[in-house]
Amino acid sequence: EQVGRVLTALAASPTAAPTTLTMLLSDHGWKLGDWGAWSKHTTFEADVRVPLIVRAPPAAGLPATAPPALRRAAAAPRGVSSRALVELIDVLPTIAELAGVSVDGEIDGRTFSKLLANASADHRKYALSQWLMRTHDGEHVHNCWWVRTNLTSRRECGGPTGFKDIHPCMAYRMRTQRLALTQWVAANASVDAATNCSQSVEVYLVGGTVPHEQANLAHTARGDTLLAAFGDEMRRNIDRWRPEPEEYEAEAP
Repeated sequence: EQVGRVLTALAASPTAAPTTLTMLLSDHGWKLGDWGAWSKHTTFEADVRVPLIVRAPPAAGLPATAPPALRRAAAAPRGVSSRALVELIDVLPTIAELAGVSVDGEIDGRTFSKLLANASADHRKYALSQWLMRTHDGEHVHNCWWVRTNLTSRRECGGPTGFKDIHPCMAYRMRTQRLALTQWVAANASVDAATNCSQSVEVYLVGGTVPHEQANLAHTARGDTLLAAFGDEMRRNIDRWRPEPEEYEAEAP
């Protein structure tokens, strides 16, 4: 209802309506009883996936000087959805290109303006996300521990138990069209790898009619095959994004 009020007011503006692009998004998802839990605080699909709706202005109202990317988006069919994978860091370069503004310096995002003109185009091979949590004495870290699902053993959620270290752990998640892979590591790169963070891996099939993240395939033959295909890429991303010790210490709560 509130979004409708904003769009109605925008449409009533003779100056803004012809040239304004509208984008609706969120910073994170939200569980409403999923996995018996509430709020966010996992790397599950319900917490990291967000809406992204873009409405270009009518092509007829754009001036001849409008940026080419905006003209292409305005001329595309309306009400079309895309299955392409997009990250929130892609929003900035997209808005900049649609506005005809250059972005100074190096940024990690990439524009998805081509999806606005062609919804079937590809964008990313996978989307990345991460989340920090602190472990409890004797508990092994993974999403199933956090939401406390009714499993017969911790191993059904992936990984051994019995570690005693209390340490902040970072979850790195790689999401492809059909796979969600989460690797837990010690948040501080200076900590020995044999902490209770280092052994947890989660592998889920997602998309289509498959229930999201209900069966962890880690430590199964099928999971090992998926890890073999994507494990190296995941490790490269962890090495790239993992904070240095002094960086983590400065930012830790």
